[in-house]
Amino acid sequence: MIWDASRPCRFRAHTAISKTTLFVSRSRLRALSGSDRLNTGLINVSAGWGRLLRDRVLALEQVIGSLDNSTFARLADSLIGEVALLAQPQRHATKRPRQILLDRIDRAMDARLADPDFSPAELAACVGISVSYLHHLFRDETETVRSCILRKRLDAVAQLLQAPASARESLTQIAFAHGFSSAAHFSRSFKLRFGCSPRAFREDHRNIL
Repeated sequence: MIWDASRPCRFRAHTAISKTTLFVSRSRLRALSGSDRLNTGLINVSAGWGRLLRDRVLALEQVIGSLDNSTFARLADSLIGEVALLAQPQRHATKRPRQILLDRIDRAMDARLADPDFSPAELAACVGISVSYLHHLFRDETETVRSCILRKRLDAVAQLLQAPASARESLTQIAFAHGFSSAAHFSRSFKLRFGCSPRAFREDHRNIL
């Protein structure tokens, strides 16, 4: 449930409960959501955005002890934003909760493409869900978590290879700057995606330019 701590609040538990409380200051809430007040009341955690929020809180409980202060702060802000979203559903009625979470995962991937050690476990921790739930979200997608990260890296490299400003950078430098740690793996993966070697791709687009 969501409640305003400045007002009296009473609820009755008919069975034993386990309670986790997230306190948010009005100033922090205003900075993250644009409003210092939320619609209070019970949250439906059996479906939709409420279910995703519940699963995320439970996942955080498993990894919170291993997070550094910076990561914890980012996750806290993200979680507060989701609570604000849940309390103001009319502002996001056109976008389904699952898609909102996938969008957040997509942004987290983009932010860590240069890290060769970036794994599904780290990605799950970044967005505050369990690894199993992360893979569950991708069951209905056309690619796995790892193949999505690989595609994004290859597309980023391909985009850079078309830029005249990168003409003096070696293919290995560009590949390693986008999370690849093996030149051979990079070349094979690139050819599978674009049908030619990175060198040929660069030459073809250099001629076009």
